[in-house]
Amino acid sequence: MTIRDVNYINDVCRVVLSKPQGITKSEPAGTIRISGTPTSLTESSYASPTLDLDFAKTQSVDSRITFSRSTTASYYDSNGFLRFAAVNQPRIQFDPDTKECLGLLMENVSTNIINASEWQFGASNGFTNLDPDNTFDPSDVTVPTNESGTVRSLIASTTASSIRYALAAKTHIGTEICAFSAFFKQVTNNQVFPCLVIDNTVGSGVFARFNLVNGTVEQAQITGTGVLIASGIEKLPGGWSRCWVIGRSPATASGRLAISIVGGNSTNGYDPPWTPTAVGDGVRVWGIQYEQGLPFNRLRPSSYIRTQSGAITKFADSASITGTNFSRWYNQSQGTILVDFYKRYAGNYPETNMIFRFSDGTLNNFIDLSGVTGTNTIRFVGTTAAGNGTFQTANAQQGFNRAVGTYLFNRGDLVSNGTRTTAVDTLYTPPTALIGVDIGHFGGSFQLNDCIARLVYYPISIDPNVTLGMSVPRNF
Repeated sequence: MTIRDVNYINDVCRVVLSKPQGITKSEPAGTIRISGTPTSLTESSYASPTLDLDFAKTQSVDSRITFSRSTTASYYDSNGFLRFAAVNQPRIQFDPDTKECLGLLMENVSTNIINASEWQFGASNGFTNLDPDNTFDPSDVTVPTNESGTVRSLIASTTASSIRYALAAKTHIGTEICAFSAFFKQVTNNQVFPCLVIDNTVGSGVFARFNLVNGTVEQAQITGTGVLIASGIEKLPGGWSRCWVIGRSPATASGRLAISIVGGNSTNGYDPPWTPTAVGDGVRVWGIQYEQGLPFNRLRPSSYIRTQSGAITKFADSASITGTNFSRWYNQSQGTILVDFYKRYAGNYPETNMIFRFSDGTLNNFIDLSGVTGTNTIRFVGTTAAGNGTFQTANAQQGFNRAVGTYLFNRGDLVSNGTRTTAVDTLYTPPTALIGVDIGHFGGSFQLNDCIARLVYYPISIDPNVTLGMSVPRNF
């Protein structure tokens, strides 16, 4: 008995077999119509999924998943506002600009070393304004969290000939990749651009300049012998934007951060050649974050980490299915795994981003899909303790991706975003004795650092030519 075709209508799987078989409900011409999730493999009728975790559609986490995170963590809600999830509470992430649900947010551990991240510049957070008129303005009650009464720093001009910037001395090692981010909101002049700088004490490092009106990075470059990794901006409600620059300076013992306002082009972010056109030109600043020791080629900072009186660490997310819940729906000998995941920015993967892993808890017996370090590709891998496995790779894209991997004895295959990979393993042996699935992570080292929208499992290896049709659209 083989599968001839698979169609999806309103989240119902319609399967066409090579010949009819006994089923609870029949359709014309040898088709079967199956809805819902079976309670056992014997009820699966081949191509019906035995597991369907649709985080983006349900905007929730299935009760079969064990989720943990030992600290609070931030995310964007359905209105685009910044919210804070409690300890062990999953985060369903939304795009703060389009309000589209992106799915379950899974991130690695990270630390914000800025003290008092939401307060005015000064001794509390290590920033010194070299021009003495830095102020804060509590009259604007809207901040990225949509809270009121929170203090925001205002870097602005008090005379028509002054410049404004705030500096902080931060020790870092020159080989460390650092991410410097902040939330900005324009005050009056549309030609005033905020700038973020990481450098040593003599101006060698990286900086980026941001257009808050257009939501673009106007300029990102190296000064001296710095190393620029990435820069970016995301728009939020209420005129706020989160901006960042990621890189390193050549300093080995001392460093410097700068937040400045810039007019026009500037190649010197910490000492910008700018004269304001009117008193009060400037930007509001909130939620300053500085992370050190990130993996090379990290494309974006961690979600915002709120601090009040010292550095705060946000620990990693963990989401897994194990034990009886796993064995009831998983088939050791063959299967098909469909996953929708989100890649927020173009460019290479910064590290081994783990999208999912089915395993026995070791590094020797697993099936997984992950990013490939330093490339814009994903890799579908299966390996056993004997070492035989499959390594298919396919391109990933900015935004939503859909990958469908199939496995059985002597075959492993991958379809990604409607394209079938050319490398098909015909000597593949499926791993045995697997006991669980990790979603968006594995252990403490491999983390997606983005969102899983949906994970679907079929207890049969569906023909790759059929899975081509399962690759688009995302919401089947």
